[in-house]
Amino acid sequence: MMKRSDTNKIPVTRKLTLWVGFIVFIAFIVFSPALSNDFVNWDDYNYIRDNSLIKSFSLSAILNLFNIKTIVMGNYHPLTVLSYMCEYRLAGLNPFLYHFDNVFLHLLNIVLCAWLTWLLTKKYYAGIIAAALFAVHPMRVESVAWASERKDVLYTCFFLFSLIFYIYYSTNSIHKTRNYCLALLFFILSLLSKAQAVVLPLILLTVDYWFGRKLTYKLLAEKIPMLLLSFLTGIMAFVAQASQSSGRIHTRAVPEHLMYSFYNLAAYLFKLIYPYNLSCFYKYPLPGHFSGIIISSVLFLVLLICVVIFFRKNKTIVFGSLFFLLSVFIVIQIFPVGNAIIADRYTYVPFTGLFIMAGLIIDKIISERKRFRNLTISLIILQIVIFSWSSYAQTARWHNGETLWQQAIRHDPDNALAYNNLGNYYLDNNENKKARTELEQVVKYENDYQDVYNAYYGLARVYKREGNPGKAIYYFNKTLTLAPWFTKARTGRGLTYIEAKDYDAAILDFSVILTKFLPGDAETYNNRAFAYFLKQIPDSAVNDYKRAISAKPGYDEAYINMGKVYMSIMKYDDAINALETGLKYIPDEKLSFKGNTCMLLSYSFYYKMNYQSALDYAEKAGSMQFLVKQEYINDLKARLVNQGSQ
Repeated sequence: MMKRSDTNKIPVTRKLTLWVGFIVFIAFIVFSPALSNDFVNWDDYNYIRDNSLIKSFSLSAILNLFNIKTIVMGNYHPLTVLSYMCEYRLAGLNPFLYHFDNVFLHLLNIVLCAWLTWLLTKKYYAGIIAAALFAVHPMRVESVAWASERKDVLYTCFFLFSLIFYIYYSTNSIHKTRNYCLALLFFILSLLSKAQAVVLPLILLTVDYWFGRKLTYKLLAEKIPMLLLSFLTGIMAFVAQASQSSGRIHTRAVPEHLMYSFYNLAAYLFKLIYPYNLSCFYKYPLPGHFSGIIISSVLFLVLLICVVIFFRKNKTIVFGSLFFLLSVFIVIQIFPVGNAIIADRYTYVPFTGLFIMAGLIIDKIISERKRFRNLTISLIILQIVIFSWSSYAQTARWHNGETLWQQAIRHDPDNALAYNNLGNYYLDNNENKKARTELEQVVKYENDYQDVYNAYYGLARVYKREGNPGKAIYYFNKTLTLAPWFTKARTGRGLTYIEAKDYDAAILDFSVILTKFLPGDAETYNNRAFAYFLKQIPDSAVNDYKRAISAKPGYDEAYINMGKVYMSIMKYDDAINALETGLKYIPDEKLSFKGNTCMLLSYSFYYKMNYQSALDYAEKAGSMQFLVKQEYINDLKARLVNQGSQ
C-alpha cells in the first residue's frame, strides 16, 4: 500500500492525469444510457435517417459535402455530415455507433478541457474541478445524448485543440510557426463542424489577457487570418439560415432584442447553478407573460454591474466572465432564429470558461484556507455526484421521441411543439389513437403556435390511415390554408382524393405541385398518372409515367404501373416490355413487389397465349413468397399439354 509521503512524490501532472482518467471513466458511466438510445424525431431524421447525402460513400459525394451550396437544416457543416457518412458506411442506421461517437468525443473533450486548464493555470485542483464539471454537468446532456448535436462535440474538440496550440504558440519561443499553423488548422476544422466556432478569435484575446500580453498591432495582426475566416463563416451561416428558415428569422424592436438577450444570459447562469428540470425546447413566452423576462434581465444587469465595479481587477473573474460572454453572445437571440428562446446545447463551449473560473476559485480555497479544505472538497464531491446522477437520468430521457417529448411536456404543459412532436412520434409508430390525442392538444394553441399547420397535417394523416377521407381532406385543407407551399400536404390530399374517387381534384393537386412547387418531380408524375389511369384516360397516364421515368431513370414503380396501364388496354407487348424493364430495377429487399411483378408478367404472357413464359413467371413469383393459386398453375400446364398435342 502506498504511503501518503510516497504519493506526494508523484509528479503533479501524473496525478492530474490519473484523476482525469478517473473522471473520464465516471463520465462514460454517466452517459452510457445514450448507447442504447434510438434516433429521436428532433432533427435526427433530417440529419441521419432521411439524409441522402450520407448514403453514398464516394469521392464525389464527399466533395459535394464541402460545396458551399450543400446546406443541411439551414447549416453548412461538412465535417459533421462527413462523420455521419462514415458511420452510415460502417453501421447503416444502427443508432449505437452514432451515439457511441458522440460519447467518445465528449470524453476526449474532457481531457482537452483538463489540458487547457493546466496550461492556463498550472493548478492541480483547478484542472480536476474544471474537468469534472465539464464532464458531468447536466447542461452537457443535450450535446452528448442527441445524435444531431454531433456538431457540438465535434466543433468543441477542434476548438479546444486550437486554443491549446495557440497557448503553446503565444507562451513558448520554440516551434512558434508550427504551433500557430496547428491552431489555425484546428480552427478551420472547427468552423467546418459548426459555425458557432466563429468566436474563437475573441477567446484568443481573453487568453492574451490572461497571460498579460499587451494589446499591440502585432497581437491583432496574428488574429487577422482567423478573423477573416470567422467573418466569412458568419456570412455563410446567416445566408444558410435565411435560405431555409421558412420565415423564422424574427424582426423585433431593439429594446425587445436586448431584453431577450439579457434574459438568455441570466437563464444560462441560473442553469449553471441549478441545471435541473431541463427540456429539449424552451419556447418564447406568450404575449402578456414577460414579467419573468424583465426580472431576469434586470438581475443580469445588476450582476454585470457588480462584476465590473467590484471584480474588474480580479483576473480569474474577468477571464471566466469574458470567456463565457464572448463565446455565448452569438446565440443569445440577438438575431432570433426559430421558436426556442434558449437551448442547453449552446452552453457546451461557453461554460468552459466558467468551469475554469470555478476551478481556480475552489483551488484557492483548498490551497490557502486549510480549515475549509475538507469541507470544500466534500461539498464539491457531493455536487459532482448530484450532477452525475442528474445527467444520467437526463440522458435516459433522450431514449426516443416518446420519452423526450413527454419530458418537455412535464417541463412546460403548454408546449405546443412538444405535443406536436409527440403526436408525430406516435404517428410514425402506427399508434394512431395516441397520435390523435396529442395532435388535438396542439390545436388548442393554434393562435399562439405558428407551426400549427404541422398538427393539422398530422391529424389528416391519422384520419387517412383510419379510412376517413372526409376528415382527412378537412385537415389537409386547414394545413394548406396556412401553408400553401407544403407539398407533402398537397400530395397527401391528392392521394386522399383518389381514395374518395374524386380524380379531377386529385389531378388538380398534383398539377399544382408540378407547375408551382416541384417542376419535373418524378413521384408527383407517378401519382398523377395513377389518377389518370383510374379516371380511364390511359394515354395521359402513360405519358406521365414516361415523364416520371425520364425524371428518375430506373424508377421501378413507374415502369410497373405503366405496365398495368398497357395491360388494361390489352397492349401486352408494351406491358411485357415495361414490366420486364421495371423488374430489373426492383431491389432485392422488395421481394413481395418483385413477386407481384412476376405475376403481372405471367398474366401478360397468358393473354398472349405464351403459356410456357406465363408458367415460368408464375413459378418465379411463387419462389418469391407470392401466393400463386394452384388452379392457375394447373391450368397453364394443361394448356401447354394441349398446345403440344396440336
